[in-house]
Amino acid sequence: MVDRKTITNLLSNIGKYLSPDTAAWYADHGIPYRRSYLFSGPPGTGKSSMSSAIARHFGLELCVVTSLKGIEPRQLDSLFHMAPPCCIILLEDIDCAGVGQRQGDADSSGQSKEIPLSELLNLIDGPNAREGHILIMTTNHPENLDDALVRAGRVDLHVEFKNATREQVEEIFIAMYTRHGSIATDLDGVADMAQLKTLAQQYSSNIPNGQFSPAQIQGFLLNHKKTPRLAIMKPNDAVVTI
Repeated sequence: MVDRKTITNLLSNIGKYLSPDTAAWYADHGIPYRRSYLFSGPPGTGKSSMSSAIARHFGLELCVVTSLKGIEPRQLDSLFHMAPPCCIILLEDIDCAGVGQRQGDADSSGQSKEIPLSELLNLIDGPNAREGHILIMTTNHPENLDDALVRAGRVDLHVEFKNATREQVEEIFIAMYTRHGSIATDLDGVADMAQLKTLAQQYSSNIPNGQFSPAQIQGFLLNHKKTPRLAIMKPNDAVVTI
């Protein structure tokens, strides 16, 4: 999960890139018109959902490769060259099949890499690489990625996603039991927003700071989607369950 300031800065960065003035500036200066981002962090911290939210925010099509394992170079090449001129290409778990790992590292299966790193680099910013799209790569282990893949100019911005802070846990709790900013009408034993916020504070105070992902928190609360009071009755169970 990322904080609001990071989200604001990220959207601003993308918005400036998508401006027609920016495209013209790149052309005038002979710079390839491309933008690439690396989203890193533990599973369930919102890397993929953030990519989808960005696509919706800017009205762009999202082209997703959920895994590079087993895919052939020509298939990935087709994706890059057949994608709409202005879209988001999302390459998830960039390191899972060994692609992008530091030289000399083997993948977890011990098999050869399906896509050589050189092939991927050529697709991203080689002489024949497409322009105009936004590339987002995600990884759970940025420390394992080859420096050539994440160097400045190839990855324009690295955004780190983290497990939920207590403040964010409180926000997730409130979001679970509200609709369009108002308290849900079918909650058991909660009369108003003030009461809900008190429950949210009680719940978040029992969750270790930065230990659980937003997906884990949400998964637990879904078991009590109409009964927020039950979610805080046994905080130890809440921690163990999620």
